[in-house]
Amino acid sequence: MDFYLPQIYLERVAHGQAACVYDLCITPTEFKARLGDFSHYCPVSLASGELVDCSVTESLKYSIEFRGLYLFLSIFREQTY
Repeated sequence: MDFYLPQIYLERVAHGQAACVYDLCITPTEFKARLGDFSHYCPVSLASGELVDCSVTESLKYSIEFRGLYLFLSIFREQTY
């Protein structure tokens, strides 16, 4: 785990920004309980007119927290999240 990841996560959440949740010890049960309305679909791709199902992977590598909900992303830019 990256030493600075928890600090970056806390800063982004405090500023109302999307934050990466990968490597933050979130259990699958907790993740499912806070999964947003998009379920296993990527909201970024949907906004671009494409419906991408992210349920094919169990990894949280491309998952974020935004406004208290967890979301899957099909595309991930590390410098952004």
